[in-house]
Amino acid sequence: SDCIKYWQVKPPAVMKTISKFPSDSSNNNAVKNSHGSTYHQLQTENGVPIVRWLVLQRICQNRKQAAIKCSSKLVRINHQECTALAQLVHDYDQIEIDGILIEHHQPIRHVYYVLNKPRGCLSSRRNMKQIKGGGTVVDHRPTIYDYIPEKDRPYANSIGRLDYDTTGLMIFTSDGVLCDRLANPRYKVAKIYRCTLRTPEPLSDEAINQLQGAGVKLPHARGAIVHGKAWNIVNNENPENGAVVDLQIFGGYTHQVKHMMALVNRPLRLLHR
Repeated sequence: SDCIKYWQVKPPAVMKTISKFPSDSSNNNAVKNSHGSTYHQLQTENGVPIVRWLVLQRICQNRKQAAIKCSSKLVRINHQECTALAQLVHDYDQIEIDGILIEHHQPIRHVYYVLNKPRGCLSSRRNMKQIKGGGTVVDHRPTIYDYIPEKDRPYANSIGRLDYDTTGLMIFTSDGVLCDRLANPRYKVAKIYRCTLRTPEPLSDEAINQLQGAGVKLPHARGAIVHGKAWNIVNNENPENGAVVDLQIFGGYTHQVKHMMALVNRPLRLLHR
């Protein structure tokens, strides 16, 4: 409970981050609840695909399950079997699931969680690990989803991942629009990492200029050249434990920060987002 925050509606802190994006205020589906917070109703005026409708109504956990349910002829719209996954649903439609009529279409109430991820925690839903020689076995290490209440766990998807030994900010939501706006590189949402280096010497001006200017090439990312803005932080607490550097990036390649710092000959000891 010390490292989790929860919103039943859109969190103001997160919404400030994406305030530069197009506002949803012009949409008819954005309404206010009794507390003045925004939530979204189903956009059923022009229709919503049945697979998306089943997920938004929390009848299915994801679109794959919804597609299986439709293909199994368990969904009927206006007394007709629905097998077309793109078939649109409207407010006035009568929908039956497994022979049960869904009488009231519920408004969408997305969930939002912010987690201060601890070390020794997997960024995965499945706690399975590969073994030498092939195959998988159960991995008993905790996962980030162990911190999400069970009732919301199937719908709260993490925006990005952090390594097993990396700590810091992780956002979970069922809101696909927010997920896209925070994760998609085209929106250029910055991520800042606090890097504790293995040696006490500050990051040199040459390394800072290389990261911000020419960049470094990531061999594991097909030679992609990435850039980052870095600056030294005064470490008055335990300077002997290593210099501290903040690094701001916009990308999201696997182990990107660790590789970037290693390529300027300053490997990391600790990493926190």
